[in-house]
Amino acid sequence: MISEQRKLDIKNALLEGRSIDQIIIENGVSKATKYRIKAAMNINLPANKRDRPAKLSPQSKRICTRMILSGEYRSATSIQKKLEMDNIVNA
Repeated sequence: MISEQRKLDIKNALLEGRSIDQIIIENGVSKATKYRIKAAMNINLPANKRDRPAKLSPQSKRICTRMILSGEYRSATSIQKKLEMDNIVNA
């Protein structure tokens, strides 16, 4: 069982933006433990800094999916033109 102090240390390290490997080394816990603590404390962290930013918002993705599944549009190009015309997204 992990002490409350260690849990607090992990939470603070997460909020500071330290990497998983750093947290594991500093606190001597496994990755699974780190993720369980993160989930239990409802910590919302920004996406990984190395990831490329998303071009579409979640709402725009849902709109595109609906357009494709409805059969109204058959290609990504036609969807792109429609979204740009409606000023939803500039793709």
